Amino acid sequence: MKFRFEIIILLFIAISVVILQVPYIFEFPGHIHGWAQADRLALANGFIRNGFDLFHPETQVFNHIYPHDFSVQASSTITAVDCPLHDYTVAFLMKLLGIHSPVVFRFYVLFMSVLGLVFLGKLSLMILKDEIKALFVVFFAALSPVFVYYQGTLLPSIPSLSFVIMGVFFYLRFREMKHDRDFHVATSCLGIALIARTTFVIPFVAMLALELLDFVKSRKWSSTRLVSVLLVMGFFLLSRVQNQFLTDEYGSMFLNHLMPPDSLDQAISLLNHIWTHWRFTYFSSIHYWAVLIIGVVLCINHFFKPSGQRVDKWMAYFVGIYFFGCSLFAGAMLKQFQDHDYYFLDTFYLPCILLLILLLAYAPAANRPDRKWLYGSLIVIFIGSSFRMPQRSQRSRHEWSENDRLQMSILDYQGSDLFLDEIDVPPNATILVMDAMSPNTALTMMNRKGLVVMNTERHVMENAFRWNFDYVVFQNDYLNGKFKVDYPEMLTKLSLVATNGKISVFRMLE
Repeated sequence: MKFRFEIIILLFIAISVVILQVPYIFEFPGHIHGWAQADRLALANGFIRNGFDLFHPETQVFNHIYPHDFSVQASSTITAVDCPLHDYTVAFLMKLLGIHSPVVFRFYVLFMSVLGLVFLGKLSLMILKDEIKALFVVFFAALSPVFVYYQGTLLPSIPSLSFVIMGVFFYLRFREMKHDRDFHVATSCLGIALIARTTFVIPFVAMLALELLDFVKSRKWSSTRLVSVLLVMGFFLLSRVQNQFLTDEYGSMFLNHLMPPDSLDQAISLLNHIWTHWRFTYFSSIHYWAVLIIGVVLCINHFFKPSGQRVDKWMAYFVGIYFFGCSLFAGAMLKQFQDHDYYFLDTFYLPCILLLILLLAYAPAANRPDRKWLYGSLIVIFIGSSFRMPQRSQRSRHEWSENDRLQMSILDYQGSDLFLDEIDVPPNATILVMDAMSPNTALTMMNRKGLVVMNTERHVMENAFRWNFDYVVFQNDYLNGKFKVDYPEMLTKLSLVATNGKISVFRMLE
C-alpha cells in the first residue's frame, strides 16, 4: 500500500515538473530574484575555486553590499553568509560531473523538493491514516505557486524546507514509537535546515518547546537526546560566530540584520501590501476555496454527526508554537516580506500545510467505496482547477520585455567567458563591470572576479575609477547611450581592447 502511495506521489511530481519546470530549467538564473540566485551560483563556483573551503565562502565580487553598499573594494571576495551547505553540495556535484552550469543547481533543488514532498506524504499518512487524504495534502502543497517557482530556482529555501519536513516526520515517528534513533534523525534534519537557513530555527525551537513540556510533566529526560540537541545547538552557535567573524573581516553580500517596520502605521501598510500582492502567490484562489469548503463541511458534519479521527494534542501544540514563532519573525523582517515572497516558504508555508493536516484529521475516513470515489473525484477536480494557477504564474514570472534590464544583461553577457578568453583576458584578471544589474550575474557569466558599479551617479563612477582593476566592461547599449552622454570625459580615460557587439572591454589609460 505504502509503495503504491509513494509511486502516485512521484508520478504526480514527475508530471508537474515536466509541465511547470522543464521549459525553464536550462536558463541562466534571472527573472524574479535573479540577483539572489546568481549570488548562490557564485557561492557554488567559489567553492570549486577555493578547494572546497566551507569556512571561507566567496562569490565573484570584491566590493560587498554590507556594510559599505558597494562603495569599498575589499581585499578578497570572501563573504559572510548562513552556512552554505546546499551551495557546497552543488559545488561537489558540479566537480563530480564536470558540469559547471546552473542546471546542476536546479536539479539539486528539484531533487530536494521531491524528497520533501515524499516525506510530506509519509508525514500526512502517519497522522491521517488515510491515503486519499494524505495525497490531497501533497497535491495541495505541491501546487502552491510560490512553491512551484522556487522549486526551480537556486535559492536555499526549498532544500532547507525539505529537511524541516523530514525532521518533523521523524519527530512524529519518535513521538509515536519512542525510538531515540528517530529523535536523533529529526534533530539532525532540523539542524541542517537551520544552519543553512537561519529562519528555520523556528521549527527546531518548537520541537524543543514540546520536549521541555514533556520534561516538566514527567521530570525525565534522555541523556542521549540531550546530547543530540546540544550538538545541533553547538554547531548552530559556531556557525553564527563564524558568520560574524566573516562579516567583520570581509563584509557580506547577504542580508545579516533584522528589518522591522518603523511604526505601527508602516506595519499596517506593509501587511496590506503583502496581502494585496502576494496572497495569490502563496496559494491560489482554488487553495483558499478548498480550505474554506473543507472547513464548512466539517463544521456541518460535526454538528450533525461528530466523527473523524483525532490527533494528539502535541501536534496542535507544535503547529501553534510554529505559527507563533513565524509571526515573531515576520514582525522582525516585515520590510523584507513585501518584496521577497520566498520568505513565506521560510515561515508560514509549512505550518499552513500542517494546519491543513489537522483539519483533515476531523474529516470522515475514506474507508468505504462511496467515500473513496467521492474523495478521489474531488481531488481530481482540485488538481484540474488549481494546476493552471502555478502554470500561469510560471509563464508570468519568466516573461520579459525590452525593459527588463536584468534579462537584457544576461543576453548580452552570454558567451562572454569565451570572448574574454579569445582576446587573452587572463582568468585571474579583475574586471570592473559598469552599470551592473546584479552583483554576480555578469562576473559569473564572464567567469572572472571583479567589482561592480550598481549606481551610475557621478560620485559613484568617479570612486569606481579609483579602484584597482585590470579591465572595464560595458554593455554596448549603456556605453553608446547614457555613459557617452553623461560622462564623455571618463571615456577619454579608457582604451578599447575589443567588442563583440554586445559588450565592450577597455583598459584604463596610464
